[in-house]
Amino acid sequence: MERIGHIRDSSIPNTYEGETKPKREEIMQATEYDQKSEIRSEQKKVREYLDSFDEVLLKEVFAEYLRKSGSDEMTMNWIPFSQVRVLYSVEPEPGITNVKACEYSSKSGITIDARYNSSREDVLWNVIHEMCHAVSRGPDKTKYRDLTEQKAEYFVSFKNGFSETSVVKILNLDETDKVTSIEASPVVIKNTNINEGITELLTDRIISEYMSRTGTSSKENEETGLLQYLYVPYSKHWMTSRLYIGLISVLTGVERDTVEESIIRTYLRNGEILPEELQSELKNLNPKLSEYMADFINNEDQDDKLFKTKTFSEICNSPLLTDEQKNKLQAIQTEIEVEYWLAKERYDDLKNQS
Repeated sequence: MERIGHIRDSSIPNTYEGETKPKREEIMQATEYDQKSEIRSEQKKVREYLDSFDEVLLKEVFAEYLRKSGSDEMTMNWIPFSQVRVLYSVEPEPGITNVKACEYSSKSGITIDARYNSSREDVLWNVIHEMCHAVSRGPDKTKYRDLTEQKAEYFVSFKNGFSETSVVKILNLDETDKVTSIEASPVVIKNTNINEGITELLTDRIISEYMSRTGTSSKENEETGLLQYLYVPYSKHWMTSRLYIGLISVLTGVERDTVEESIIRTYLRNGEILPEELQSELKNLNPKLSEYMADFINNEDQDDKLFKTKTFSEICNSPLLTDEQKNKLQAIQTEIEVEYWLAKERYDDLKNQS
């Protein structure tokens, strides 16, 4: 795959037919935030952690990735750490597990919940994860068309990395074309799971580079580096992204590291997780493979213990693959699962030593 090989060579222009650079200067800027609302000790501790990070260095590491992807670093959608909102949520009701330790939105920027971020490692990992979402945020794309004299259709969509959010709104108008009411369809979000997995991969890369340049203690470095294995469901998404990279590698014959580089580059340019040229190559191998890959991206149905996916197993056992390809895929799956459990065990040991 010629396209995949380009990511490591910065001398080759990273532009391809049908792909454009995101115009990040068009992205809505978050509203101003006042730190005076941070009155609890837990909030102040998180703020101390944020202030302790070398923001200039972290921003430079992000800029380097943008340069590799061929994007304009000068329009990077960076959220200043001073504008990261530190909240303290109410205690969730018993049985509620769907909580947000940290999140990004174009309106509020990055918000971190001090209730779920009690260590420096947690704060660094979560803020960089959300900064990946911010930096990979593309501009809104809108379409407008008249339906009748009193109705118009308004379509808006945007991308964070590979994840695409869209909604259709029907505008009811009066005789002066003033909007009297709005009927919105349900919001549609695509590729969320695989996008979170790639975000975790990029977060790990950026933090590892940051820590190598700051000379962080080996214990803190290791604790932070192991966090990607502990966040559920993000750990599942991380595993899915690793399996996806392994699939592309085995099916195309391209090294996994090169595939991962290419995917991160495309993520930062709001490209497609399953681009047309890859679909075409898979179809040339066998038309069914492209369908399998699309199912794999969109249908995460991991087993709670082994994080296996039904579609991945179907591909591994497919008669479309050679025995050598099947063996390679099964070896990759085993490697990822073993890596996960060993990392989890090591993380628990480190915490017990604290």
